[in-house]
Amino acid sequence: MKHRAQHFLIAALLTKVVAGWIFETSGPGAKEIIDVAFWNNRAFLCMSDKMAPPKPDKNGTDANAVSKAPPRKINYLGSAIFEAPWPEDATQSWGLKALKIEAQELESECMKLKAAVAIDIDARGRMFTLLLGSKNCHPRIAVIDLVVNRQVSRTELTNAPRLTLRSLVVDYLNSDTRVYIGGVTDNLLIVYSFKEELWWRVKLESTGAALPTSPPVPTAHLALAKREGVLYMTSSNSQFLFSMSLEQLSDIDKADGKSECSQNRTLSPKLVGEKLGKSAGLMSDSRGGLIYSLLRDYAVVRWNTHAPLVAENHEVLIQSADLLPDVRQIFKDSQKNVWALNGLRNEEGSYCTRILKLN
Repeated sequence: MKHRAQHFLIAALLTKVVAGWIFETSGPGAKEIIDVAFWNNRAFLCMSDKMAPPKPDKNGTDANAVSKAPPRKINYLGSAIFEAPWPEDATQSWGLKALKIEAQELESECMKLKAAVAIDIDARGRMFTLLLGSKNCHPRIAVIDLVVNRQVSRTELTNAPRLTLRSLVVDYLNSDTRVYIGGVTDNLLIVYSFKEELWWRVKLESTGAALPTSPPVPTAHLALAKREGVLYMTSSNSQFLFSMSLEQLSDIDKADGKSECSQNRTLSPKLVGEKLGKSAGLMSDSRGGLIYSLLRDYAVVRWNTHAPLVAENHEVLIQSADLLPDVRQIFKDSQKNVWALNGLRNEEGSYCTRILKLN
């Protein structure tokens, strides 16, 4: 009995408690969370295109399939976007559900959402999805109405670089919804107008920097500071942080009196300074702070944007290699809690680590 008790004790110590979302992380069906977005207490995950299709239920049919006798033929976009229980909890009665997006017509593989790399949602429940593109498909923006789970718009970014776009943030305005898109290609920003269904390719040129040479402008991580009217830009591979006024970006369609799709523009962002180190994730809060993670230090810090970008104007919000093993994104949920999304499970068995609650 003593040996059996020791065996169970050792097994309990070695067993990892899984408290978060459950999905395959290795093998043919391996999956990876790329982005997270929220709307009305609903959580949506943008998964890697390695995601396996939904498994059939015990009756052998897709659990998310439409009725056996639909009144009309319905096509669905192949999806790498999943709805997930929130807060993250493996004890929920349901796990990840593939988001079924109704499309008016399914013309080709290029329409499917399997190459989704970034998502953001405006105040009206419209999910803006950035599709990476491929050798045979241009990058695209698909707009999904979450009220009815229907695609309402799609725009091909015909002259945009393929396979390099990574980030997307939505600026909801009374007259329009603007979308800003960045990626691993430096000095490039794409601005998209939902109202006009037009987009502009913006060449970024840093000028006036107090450096021997002007550094390239990274756009892999974007953060929108609405109250300050600023778009912040950086990447994990750059120590520099740049900013650009939203007013400057809002006038982009008036630059030369034209509003042509993919029209090129040139703008000069401001070099804010150097971060405390290489970072991942970027989020603006409502109190004039910019939150990002320091990869080397396993920490999440907050910079007071009303002061210079130096160490003494930073606050360490959390520092833990166990809770922040591999930060990919900083995000805010519908209850104004700030979280870090990890690429690996933390010591609590979850992918998400709570940082703080905003007032």
